[in-house]
Amino acid sequence: MDPVIKDGSLILVDYSQNEKIYQGKPYIVRVDNVIMCKFLDMREAGKLILISANPAYSEIIINTNYENFQIIGRVVYSAQKY
Repeated sequence: MDPVIKDGSLILVDYSQNEKIYQGKPYIVRVDNVIMCKFLDMREAGKLILISANPAYSEIIINTNYENFQIIGRVVYSAQKY
């Protein structure tokens, strides 16, 4: 089963899951004024790695106290229309 959320998929986001990080799970995040879906990885205290499923995009390292960063919620379900 392909774990990547495809363009046009419908997603269900649990807004209550915005504090604890589950490694390897997709989250909806806001960086500055950009909303994106990324996998999160906490490798060292105070730094969060935003990982794209698409290898064409580099990892983004975010300081967790950056004021223009927000974890909106964890993607708990996605559905693709065929």
